[in-house]
Amino acid sequence: MKLKALTILQPWAGFILCGGKTVENRTWKTLHRGPLLIHSSQDRRGLDHNVPDHWFHLGGIIRHDAQGRPEFQTGAVLGIVNVVDVCLVEGRPPTSWHDPPLPERRSYWWELADAVLFDKPIAQRGQLMLFGIEVPDDTPLQSDQWPTLKSYVDDFSAKNGLPRLKF
Repeated sequence: MKLKALTILQPWAGFILCGGKTVENRTWKTLHRGPLLIHSSQDRRGLDHNVPDHWFHLGGIIRHDAQGRPEFQTGAVLGIVNVVDVCLVEGRPPTSWHDPPLPERRSYWWELADAVLFDKPIAQRGQLMLFGIEVPDDTPLQSDQWPTLKSYVDDFSAKNGLPRLKF
């Protein structure tokens, strides 16, 4: 099946897939709601000390342990989340994961839920903005609730009264 994906720098992609980071900060909005593949950038700077330790603590992770964990690999599709909503940050109370908006540009929160890791990362080159990736329906997930990618997407469709999603 072909799904939308978003490339995110590490360690932020890992924090999302751990389930701790439920807001992604972007300077642009999207109409996309529903399943979204999380692709991790090749860039390792965030894992190599330019991200303060308190971000790792918010995710319940010790920095030196992150390098060996599957959700912190780089250059691959690591898992999937649901985009629940996208809203302008202006006038909203801050969250632990929110970067303060810069006065010269708009900032949007992408509200995320149901983060699940793939059993094995799928090596893939990233892109800017949302992009499509073909992923096998039977891709195994690290989840008792959704053992495969197909079961995750079908569950989303059923909960929202939609026919099976076709991308």
